[in-house]
Amino acid sequence: MAQGVTTVVKILAPIALEALAKAAEALLAGAAYADKRTREVGSGDDGAIISTDTWQYCETNFASQYGYYYQGLRSQPTTGDLPIAAAEDIIIWDKDNGISDITAYLQVVFKDSIAPADSIEISQNLGQLFASRFKEESLDWTPFSKRFNFPDGLIVDCYMVTASAHDVHDNPAGVASYCFVAYNHAR
Repeated sequence: MAQGVTTVVKILAPIALEALAKAAEALLAGAAYADKRTREVGSGDDGAIISTDTWQYCETNFASQYGYYYQGLRSQPTTGDLPIAAAEDIIIWDKDNGISDITAYLQVVFKDSIAPADSIEISQNLGQLFASRFKEESLDWTPFSKRFNFPDGLIVDCYMVTASAHDVHDNPAGVASYCFVAYNHAR
C-alpha cells in the first residue's frame, strides 16, 4: 500500500508543483481569486478588505504574529523603530527553471539595505529554512514565521508560506511567498 502511495505522489507532485507555479505567476500579475474570504478591519485601519491570496495571507498573518501590519517601509514595528528594509516576494525554487541558489538570491535582496555581515547571516539562515522546507513534500501552503535578533540591534521579522514537491527529475522544488521588515532597535 505505501509503495503505491509513493508512486502516486512521485507522479502527481511535479504536476501539482507546476500548478502552484502558475498560481504564483497569476499572483504576481495581480490576478485575484474568485473565492475570497474577507474580514472587517479593526479601528485604525484604512478600511481595506483582506483577501486570501498569498501576499495578503502573509501580510495579514504577519500582523497577527508580530503585532503590527506589514506595509513595506511604512510598517510600524511595536518598538516604534522605523524600518530600514522591507519587501515581499514570491520565489519559485527549481534547480532547472527557477532560482537554483536561494541563499545567493537572498543576499541580493538584503545586500543594499542592511549591513553586509547581517545580510550574509540572514541570507544563510533564511536560505537554510527555505531549503529544509523544500525537502519536505507538502502541496499545501505551509506557514512559517521567524524573528531574527542580531547582536548589533538589527531585528528582522519574516513571515512566509511555502509549498514544495519534487520536479520530474526528483529534485526538490517549491514555491514560497514571504514578507519581511528589518529595523534597528537600540538596546
